Amino acid sequence: MSSFWKVLAAVICAFVICGTTILWRIHEERAHEARLVQAASVCRLAAAKGDAQAQYSLGNIYYDGEGVPQDYVQATLWYRESAEQGYAKGQYDLGYMYHYGHGVSQDYAEAARWYCKAADQGDARAQVNLALLYYYGKGVARDYAKAVNWYRKAADQSDAKGEDGLGLMYYRGQGVQQNYAEAARWYRKAADQGLAKAQYDLGILYYYGQGVSANGTEANRWFYKAADQGNMDAQHAVGHELTIFRKLDLSIQFFAGILILLGFFLSGRRRWDHQGGIAAVTGILCILAAGLSWYGYAHYMIRNLLYGFNMFTAFKWALDAVLIMLFVYIVRPRKKAVEQAGGSGLTNPK
Repeated sequence: MSSFWKVLAAVICAFVICGTTILWRIHEERAHEARLVQAASVCRLAAAKGDAQAQYSLGNIYYDGEGVPQDYVQATLWYRESAEQGYAKGQYDLGYMYHYGHGVSQDYAEAARWYCKAADQGDARAQVNLALLYYYGKGVARDYAKAVNWYRKAADQSDAKGEDGLGLMYYRGQGVQQNYAEAARWYRKAADQGLAKAQYDLGILYYYGQGVSANGTEANRWFYKAADQGNMDAQHAVGHELTIFRKLDLSIQFFAGILILLGFFLSGRRRWDHQGGIAAVTGILCILAAGLSWYGYAHYMIRNLLYGFNMFTAFKWALDAVLIMLFVYIVRPRKKAVEQAGGSGLTNPK
């Protein structure tokens, strides 16, 4: 009985601790929501009085849905109120809404108009996005020289995207004379600020020795920095060396699967005659597949912990498991079959 009460006490304590933690979390979330609602209310009062900064902030509140239901139309309305008073941030965000069609119909020309107003006031984000519109010729005539001009204005303010964009223009020789060394200089500035795209781009320059001395170690260092932030191109570059192992792994699994199917479809005496050989070859292939799989996985995990497991790896592991289970099914002892084989060889005592 004493043991029962000890176990009961332990269970009650666990429930109390877990329950308290859950209730505290719920309380914190509700308190946070209440603070957001209060902030939105205060901001709305200031915005209604014509405060441009408050109008811009209220637009952000509606855009993010903090303290109010998310509403791009309302966000656009308040961005417009702020932008029409000449507030640069409001002009940029209104341009952004037109650029991506949030709360209004997508209109690149209108986006460019508002970006230009904000860019003229020195807003680096607007300068970068205006450069993009000139680069692709959306809403404005394509003009690489103007794209370079706006990228440079943003880069001169140490904006990472502006630096990366300017590096790209030097790399491709669009709007400026092609200069890999200058591209590397601007990519490095953006990469040092943690911009994943620039880190990948800088890695490419080191990999091919463009504008810098070819250096595989340095290239990998920048690839891993970008991959850590989720850059897909960098993740592909990091995992590229494993492609051969992955293909070979799947090829071995494919042939192992064919052998297993042959073992099942062979009937009667032929099945028993050939099953041992098929099982042996299948076992060797499965072991090779598992070895390659674990080598690739371990190598991948050591080099880049975040990218070893994905849908491809999960499918491959599942296929490994199926092959092993089928292999075990084929080679498992068959007591009745052995007894029957042994019995058929006995002579009749009569």
